[in-house]
Amino acid sequence: MIFRIVSWRCSLDREACVKEIDSVKAEARSAICAANDVEQYGRRKNIRIRRLAVDGTENDCRVTVASFIKDKLQINVNNEDIESSHVLSRRSEQ
Repeated sequence: MIFRIVSWRCSLDREACVKEIDSVKAEARSAICAANDVEQYGRRKNIRIRRLAVDGTENDCRVTVASFIKDKLQINVNNEDIESSHVLSRRSEQ
């Protein structure tokens, strides 16, 4: 009789643990999705331009990018419209 009670109690504890684990997994999935959404929102104003020759400072980079956008893409943009610009290293250099 005692074995049945202990066994029944263990199975209840196990079921509660499984439910708790499932709940934590669902919460973790939700948190990962939310973090991904925030990351995507943060990058929505970013562009990457490959093989654009830039020499030197961030200001030179900003001027070069603005010039490229005006001349090649024919979009009216000023240097001040660009929040930040920088050169990324090539993957082989990382």
